[in-house]
Amino acid sequence: MRTGRMLMHCLLCLSNLRIHCGPGAIAGSLYSAGYSPSDVLLETTRYPPWKLLRPSCQFWNGLFSLEGVVERLSSLLPATFEELEREFACGVMTSRGEYKVVNSGP
Repeated sequence: MRTGRMLMHCLLCLSNLRIHCGPGAIAGSLYSAGYSPSDVLLETTRYPPWKLLRPSCQFWNGLFSLEGVVERLSSLLPATFEELEREFACGVMTSRGEYKVVNSGP
């Protein structure tokens, strides 16, 4: 799995964040990367994210592994928010139940 990818913020548990991926984060990030709305639809139906989920061996981090989703999005998106064609921000929730907006970094 490639590390340092932009949507890792929206997909994985990083530091104190327990983050889940929503369809809006996926569609919004693809659109912000320059994909047209019809291309976003094509990419999200060609390999639907739910079909890329696998049971997790580390159930304390969640029942499913998002590795397949991360690999797929890594091939479609730039490494950082700053490299996107359009501005994008992703709302996340920390493991303490606090909301945070991520709009920069890997």
